[in-house]
Parts: sequence; structure tokens; C-alpha cells
Amino acid sequence: MRTHASDLSMSQYLTSSDLLRNPRNHSIPILDIIPIPDDEEKRVFMVMPRLVPLYEPDLHCRREFFEALRQLLEGLDFMHSLNISHGDVNALNFMIDYSKVCRRVIIRYYLIDFESAQEFPDGQESALAKRPLRCGVRSSLEFSLGLPSNPFKLDVYNAAATFFELCEQYQGLDDFRPLLLNMMSEDPLARPDMAEARRARVFE
Repeated sequence: MRTHASDLSMSQYLTSSDLLRNPRNHSIPILDIIPIPDDEEKRVFMVMPRLVPLYEPDLHCRREFFEALRQLLEGLDFMHSLNISHGDVNALNFMIDYSKVCRRVIIRYYLIDFESAQEFPDGQESALAKRPLRCGVRSSLEFSLGLPSNPFKLDVYNAAATFFELCEQYQGLDDFRPLLLNMMSEDPLARPDMAEARRARVFE
């Protein structure tokens, strides 16, 4: 993966040895970093495990949907606990460890692409995104208005929107809809934070 300095520095921090030992951390590990010779922008190649997008292969059962959603919320909750927003949560940035695709074991899912991730040392409640919103999910009120907004609440919305689309495609997932709709509330203040979403009854 070719990347810029902002993505690289955030990826290196999130995959530092201390953080990577935390089972809640779903940041994609970095296997190697290869500088691009004579590149004026000083870009590098990041070598990472082979992953496939969330929708490839298709989810086969309710348990896979449950586990994918649980791990996405867990990974984002971990980032948010560090006062870091992802900034671009969508199906293309939530990947499956291809080596573990076996229906008899729990598949591991990873968050990728930290180019839009930002750290907010003062905490989540007062955080405002100070640069134009850039994300794969574009149905939120924040995105349509294009104004500074709380990036943690936007992560909540985008995570839910990613999985709400799956609810529309598969049967037997209706009990997830109330949680996802709550996470997609038009008013960002009405949305749960990631820790609250993880404690929803549907995960009990």
C-alpha cells in the first residue's frame, strides 16, 4: 500500500507493540515499510497482511454479521479511548483477515486507512474536525453540511451506515436495526458513543 506521512505516522502509532497487544485493537499490523526512492513527496509502501473487503466473500450467516459488527465497534471504541477518530469508516476500510476465512473459527476483522484519522488530546466531547470532511459514507448530515463537526459521532454514524446496508440485503437481522438507526440519528448528540453501542442488548 502506497501512503503519505499522515497515514504512516498514525498507523505506526496504532500498531506500536504496546497497543497491538490489546485484543480490542483492530488496526491493521504493519509488516514492513519500504521508502520509494527519489519520491519528492517522500511516500512509502506499507507492507501489511493480505486482507479482503468486508463483503468479499459474502456473509454466510447471522453469526458472521454479529461478529463483524461487534469487532468494528470494538476497534473504533479502542481508537476513541485514545481520543483518536478514524474519520473514514466504510466497508472498504474494514477488512477480513483472509487467512482466517474458515467457518469453524472466529474471523478477525481489521480497520485500515488512517489518512483521515486525527487525535484530539482534549477528549471526545469537545472535538471538532478542522479540515473538510472526507469519507466513503456520505449520507450523514455532517457530510452534507460540510461544517466542522464531532468526528467521533461521525465514526458512530458511518459504522452504523456500513452495516445498515447489510441489514437491507440479508434476512434475520431485524433486531440489529434499532441499534443501527439510533447510531444513525440525524442529531449527532442523540447518537450513543462507541462504548455505549458495544453494550447494546443485541450483543448479549
